[in-house]
Order: sequence, then C-alpha cells, then structure tokens
Amino acid sequence: MEWPQRLFRLRRFRQGLQQSRAVICSGADSPGRHPDRLHEVIQALESGAEAVLGPTEDGGYDLVALSRCEAGLFAELPWSQATTFESTKQRFEERGLRVHVLGLWWDVDECEDLERLKQLLSEDAARAPATARTL
Repeated sequence: MEWPQRLFRLRRFRQGLQQSRAVICSGADSPGRHPDRLHEVIQALESGAEAVLGPTEDGGYDLVALSRCEAGLFAELPWSQATTFESTKQRFEERGLRVHVLGLWWDVDECEDLERLKQLLSEDAARAPATARTL
C-alpha cells in the first residue's frame, strides 16, 4: 500500500472515531464473508477489544476494526506481504491495544482465488449478490 493510501486510512479511522466508539474497515477483495464474521467483530469490540484483525491465508488481513487509533499506528508496516498480519498484530499489542483475532479467511488476489469465489457464490449467492451477478 502506498503512503497516500496509508495516510488516508489513518485519517479515516481518526475521523470515524470522533463520531463513534469504533471503526470497522473491510477489504473489498474479500467478498462472500459470512455475516457471522462481522457479528464477531462487533461482539469483540463490545466486550473490550480495542482492535480486531481478520487474518487471511496469504498473511494479510481482510478486516481491521479499532476503537482507538494513535498517531503512527500503521507507520512503516509491511504491506502486501506474508508478514503483514503478524506485523500489524504485533504493532497493536506493542501499543497496548487489546487485540481480538478472527478466524482465518481468504481474499481474491490470484485467478485461483477468483475460481474459489465463483464456487462459493454458486452455492450461496446471497453472501455477495452483486459480485455473484457479475461473475
């Protein structure tokens, strides 16, 4: 992720936290998540977690939720690498955030991932109806 995008994400988190108790940001490259994933995020935040991360099979994450966002929280983290999730989790813990980790999910980065998504949505198009119609 380029610097302007990271800065934009940080700014959005801070703006959101001025208006609400927490902000949830989910990646657009992970359609088809089960609604229970989002319910778990909300429950974790309501139970005292200050950060929630949804790890993906490739070492990144498809979702991040925060109830506080300090300056530099995302600075110098490795993006789009096999270590992105672990590095982010470690950073959050080093900053004293109580972190809740969701179960492993996946995102669409490669052709094989797109085929996997097609299969998932052929069985349950309601998970991502617009995506299912497009595919």
